[in-house]
Amino acid sequence: MPLMEGQVADNSNSLFIELENLLLWRNWQKSAIIFMGILLILVDVVYHSIISVVSMTCITMLLISIGYRCFDHFMQSWNKTDSMEHPYRCYLEMDFSISREKAIYLVCLIVDNLNILLIKCRSLFFVENIWDSCKLLLALCGINLLGDCFNGLTLLVLAYIMIFTLPKLYEWNKDIVDRQLEKFLLLQSNDSQLIEENLAEEAVIEPTTEQNLYKVCDNMELFELLVEEHGDGCCCRDCQDIDAIPIEAH
Repeated sequence: MPLMEGQVADNSNSLFIELENLLLWRNWQKSAIIFMGILLILVDVVYHSIISVVSMTCITMLLISIGYRCFDHFMQSWNKTDSMEHPYRCYLEMDFSISREKAIYLVCLIVDNLNILLIKCRSLFFVENIWDSCKLLLALCGINLLGDCFNGLTLLVLAYIMIFTLPKLYEWNKDIVDRQLEKFLLLQSNDSQLIEENLAEEAVIEPTTEQNLYKVCDNMELFELLVEEHGDGCCCRDCQDIDAIPIEAH
């Protein structure tokens, strides 16, 4: 069992390497053929039925294959070749079958990822965390507005073009993009840290009450001067509330 997982992992790594080379245009002829072929199919799907597109694509591939087979057979007969070799022998001998071990591994991998997705959807739709659910709501509203402006197939074509262009553009401008991304992440972390510090300071500061607006006078000399100025029998407010004169001490 570990040996099978190791073989499947090696095959997966080789597949990812081939995909990386394809998206980064290591072999530009192969990447151009695959890119233009799939792009033409997607553009055709935008304007025609997908059933018609699939059938016409298969008809075109079959006609090309039959034509090349007949042309190769004619050239071999013209040159009077002794052994009539099939032009597609390498493809006919290629093993396209999926082994039982590989199928089990792929099914387990799909089930594990599907379980993670279902748990995340349960958490979002049953509001385990209200902020995450609100983010999902905003994202769905944005997708709804985007769907009113663009067709789904149009977005699929744009996404396909970006898949074949953005990785190469990133490879060309890797240093500049990495520097700008580091600055953005640093600024975002500093902003979040500053917000947390401000919230902590606001939590420490006590709210100001009316009793703290004035400081009761504790200067006896000033108090005696006020008593001599007003004298006995004064009916002003300060003399009536003499125990708490609202004057700041100097």
